[in-house]
Amino acid sequence: MSDPTCDGQTRGVVVARVLEDRPHPMAQRIRLATIDLGGSKQQVVYGGRLVLTPGQFVPAALPGARLPGRKKMRCRRYHGESSYGMVCSSDELGWTTGGPDEVAILDPELMLEPGQSLDEADERWLLRVAEVVAR
Repeated sequence: MSDPTCDGQTRGVVVARVLEDRPHPMAQRIRLATIDLGGSKQQVVYGGRLVLTPGQFVPAALPGARLPGRKKMRCRRYHGESSYGMVCSSDELGWTTGGPDEVAILDPELMLEPGQSLDEADERWLLRVAEVVAR
């Protein structure tokens, strides 16, 4: 993995706390998570081998957010279920390259708050996040 950098291409990504995780009722390889955004709750659809656990902190790109190399995020439907944004891997955020295509789990020792912006995270903070993701 490379050193994470904040190159200004990621905008609108916030900290989300996982409230609930469950299998998608009509698809085997994707899951549904309800996330707390600090005043509101949203459902997101995600994939990968990792199953999220209530209480974990994850990065969430909400509708209108921009990720490196991607179009602006919007609401979508996956097999009949609405997704109001996405939970992101460290690669999708541009923090690392060549990492696992799994949702990044943020270090709870960073005293994160749901809804807190990740756009202005400093380099030391990103390095610490990358260390947790690599475990």
